[in-house]
Amino acid sequence: MFKGMLHTHITVVIIFLIIYLIKTLLLLLNKNEALDSFTKKVKVPEMIISTLFLGTGIYLWIYSGNVGPWLYIKVAAVLVSIPLAVIGFKRKNKIL
Repeated sequence: MFKGMLHTHITVVIIFLIIYLIKTLLLLLNKNEALDSFTKKVKVPEMIISTLFLGTGIYLWIYSGNVGPWLYIKVAAVLVSIPLAVIGFKRKNKIL
């Protein structure tokens, strides 16, 4: 069960990163209409993927027994990056 959950988590993380990479590229290339269209199309799948990302991550955290410093860094990165991404995409704000 653990190995299957680990593979599911890795797959969901890759899909999650691909979606945000596409959104970031569209934002940086000033393709606002394409960004709005893409965001609208992936809204529900993105919610499902985010929930799976969180759920499988919590499951792995609880049942792994291996809680090292990297885990805390990953959790902190997720907790900081998701709100920043939401704010950035809503405002269509670029750092560059």
